[in-house]
Amino acid sequence: MDVEFAWVCDEQYYGHGLFPVIYIHSLDDIREKLFLAFLGDHGGMRYDVYIPIFIVLRDQIRMSKFDAAVNKSCCTESWCAEVKGDVTSISFAYDESYDQNMDTEIFYRVLCEWIDFVQQGPGQDGDSPVKKFTV
Repeated sequence: MDVEFAWVCDEQYYGHGLFPVIYIHSLDDIREKLFLAFLGDHGGMRYDVYIPIFIVLRDQIRMSKFDAAVNKSCCTESWCAEVKGDVTSISFAYDESYDQNMDTEIFYRVLCEWIDFVQQGPGQDGDSPVKKFTV
């Protein structure tokens, strides 16, 4: 899966200026579409609103991936992710029947990269960083 993070201007919709977006260049699978929806969901608020809970989820996965006693789930405005060992389930918060599973290692790697990208911000003086990688 080829992943690209970029900053785009969202003035016409939210008025926040530059806003982070995710592209997956092999969108032949519904899992990837749900993953995009989960990471990119901001509920109309600032783009970094969910970064603190993503950090908690990242740390929980890193420390206790296979420990069933540790809750490794996270919800945004409309999407939820739940990690159970090697499998991560992503579902629509308003209809749990709309869900898919994906490999936790892929989920974890992209989650970590997304957190870093968003925390770095859009850059200065019109500089809009782009990050590309393959998982």
